[in-house]
Amino acid sequence: MLLALPGFVVALIALRRLAIRETGTPAGGGQASWRLLRETMPGWLLIASWLLFAGFWLVGVLSLGGTPGVPEQRAGAYVANNHGEVTVISKAQYLTLKAQDQRSVVAVAGGFCVFTAVISTALLRREERREAVRP
Repeated sequence: MLLALPGFVVALIALRRLAIRETGTPAGGGQASWRLLRETMPGWLLIASWLLFAGFWLVGVLSLGGTPGVPEQRAGAYVANNHGEVTVISKAQYLTLKAQDQRSVVAVAGGFCVFTAVISTALLRREERREAVRP
């Protein structure tokens, strides 16, 4: 997660700068971003990346729901800690909760990485086109 966050922040800053350069205000960021993606990326790649992005976020949201608490080991017992309310659980439940926690972290990082990859690729392709036009 920590490795995905800096790239995500840089991509957001680049999008904001693009919006300010094209519209004069940061408010037009959505339109400028969509125009950038339409002009530089093939349609099939945009669809595939949005499906992948949505898939990561769906896995993240689904892995967060319905947990009895944070899985912990205390004095040799497996427990779920829900804001101080401790419930004893089995080892199988403990392992399932740990796997859910890991899935949610990987899903969020995956969503950030897909967004970052698409935006940075679009920005690089636009820059390549500008360089090709310059004499």
